[in-house]
Amino acid sequence: MNKGIRILILEDSAADASLMEDELQEAAIPFISKRVYKEEDFVRELQDFSPDLILSDYDLPQYNGALALAESRKRCPDTPFILVSGAVIEDLAVEMLTQGAKDYVLKTRLQQRLAPAVRRVLAEAEEHRARKLAEAELREVHRTLEERVRIRTAELEAEIATRKKTQEALQNSERRYWRLFESAEDGVLILDGEMGRVINVNPCLLRLLGSSYEEVQGKHIWEIGSFHNIAASKDAFLALQDNECFRYDDLLLETCDGRSISVEFVSTVFFVDHSKVIQCNIRDITKRKQAAAALRKSVDRHRTIIQTAMDGFWLVDMKGHLLEVNDAYCRMSGYSEQELFTMNISELEAIETFDDTSIHIQKIMEQGEDRFETRHRRKDGTIFDVEISVQSQPFDDGQLVVFLHDITNRKRHEQLILTSLSEKETLLREIHHRVKNNLQIISSILKMQVRHIDNGKLEGVFQECQDRIKAMAAVHSLLYKSQNFSEVNFGEYVREMADQLFRSYKTSTAAISLVIQAENVRLPIDIAIPCGLIINELVTNTLKYAFPGVRKGEITIEINQTGNGIRLFYEDNGIGSPEAMDLSNAETMGLKLINMLVEQLGGTIEQVITSGTGYLIRFKAHSTSEGIPHA
Repeated sequence: MNKGIRILILEDSAADASLMEDELQEAAIPFISKRVYKEEDFVRELQDFSPDLILSDYDLPQYNGALALAESRKRCPDTPFILVSGAVIEDLAVEMLTQGAKDYVLKTRLQQRLAPAVRRVLAEAEEHRARKLAEAELREVHRTLEERVRIRTAELEAEIATRKKTQEALQNSERRYWRLFESAEDGVLILDGEMGRVINVNPCLLRLLGSSYEEVQGKHIWEIGSFHNIAASKDAFLALQDNECFRYDDLLLETCDGRSISVEFVSTVFFVDHSKVIQCNIRDITKRKQAAAALRKSVDRHRTIIQTAMDGFWLVDMKGHLLEVNDAYCRMSGYSEQELFTMNISELEAIETFDDTSIHIQKIMEQGEDRFETRHRRKDGTIFDVEISVQSQPFDDGQLVVFLHDITNRKRHEQLILTSLSEKETLLREIHHRVKNNLQIISSILKMQVRHIDNGKLEGVFQECQDRIKAMAAVHSLLYKSQNFSEVNFGEYVREMADQLFRSYKTSTAAISLVIQAENVRLPIDIAIPCGLIINELVTNTLKYAFPGVRKGEITIEINQTGNGIRLFYEDNGIGSPEAMDLSNAETMGLKLINMLVEQLGGTIEQVITSGTGYLIRFKAHSTSEGIPHA
């Protein structure tokens, strides 16, 4: 059997199935067939055999045509179903036709009905398949068209949105352009590139020219009086047309009120909608020229000042190269300006090395300025002293502005002064030494004289005079040893003077202790001597009267500065005075001398009631020479 359509026969009678096959073969219908009569076999072959046509009996032992039709409609709804039965009730046949069967054939009329029914059903099935395929193709075409419409719609929407944004951006750009055009600080003139007529002009240019919009709008540029210098003819306008960019750096324009102004004129050619347009930008540079002229004048004035200055001048870069020098330094150094421009400042230095100079430059750049003295070497090799004032400037990667003052003569004079001062210090030291020696001689003479005096009272007077002379000599002794001839370390002076008195009265410091508080107090010589004499009298009085017999005690001397004054406090814890004394009417020589010295110092003295004797003396710290005893 040749291959053809696949026919699944649901028939329990093999003979009836064979009759069906014979009729189809006789009708020359090519086919292959399978016969089943059980439900499970029918269901399986619907899947495995995949029939193109189903011929089914109605009454089967365990199955029927109605159930088979329902199963086939569920599993292969496009496969035609023909009911072939020996006897079918007409209502049942109609029912099956309404359920999806394509035809029914009685077995008694197989020869007349089966082949035509099969051909018709197969033709209808083929037509149905073709129609479904066409419908599917139509649906695919419809889907494709819908997708294309959707894509194109999205593209159009995106294009519309882009065009809208572009249009908005263009409108915003135009608004910005016109805002700039209207508010620009430069004059702007828009010309028709073919005819040279004014298309538009901004307010700045109208103010600059002193014209109104109506006076320039629509006119040829050569018809506007202010521009006759640059467009006196059409030939000049052709130059604007032919050059994409045309420029005048300094052009003189005349305003409507007759003023002349300097402007910078730049024209640019471009196209708008295929039409040539010329934009002219006009900037008033009158003030800039005036400022430049003033700057040139200031630079010339400063250069003149620098060149005529008596002090030298440098402008130096960060590497120490000379960028500018003045005539004064050329005269100082003996080098010409051209020679100096080839040199590094380290080559002029007589003290600093190249590395020292580099480090010094870096230090000046960090701190901003400096002032110092150094020595330079002239072209002829001689050395001269200079005082340098330098300030860093941040421009051009850093520069130094340097002024140099020749201090050779000043140094020479300073050296002469120092030499003279040294000589005077030596002389003054010698004077103090000789005064001290003379006072010691006087003291020795008094001491020798005392040996020939039998009067004890008179001997005491001589002893006190000798102590006073030693007190004054102690000052000159300290000054002789000191580097400062104008002031005395008063604490040191008091200790030396007290030691002399203790030795003079043969008093041991183990019996009477001395406490001196006068740290860092320095007094001028004309204050130190009377102050020392006051303390001399007080200590003498204490040693003579305060501690009779073997009585032990303590002497306290405090001196300190209070503001612009001196406070001197003296105290001993001896037997003291029986009652407060009237110091202004003192009768003893010592107290009279103390009062006189306090008065000469311009001070005050008061007795302080303590367990022994106490005095508080105050006086000014400034030097006073009137009435002060000097050696």
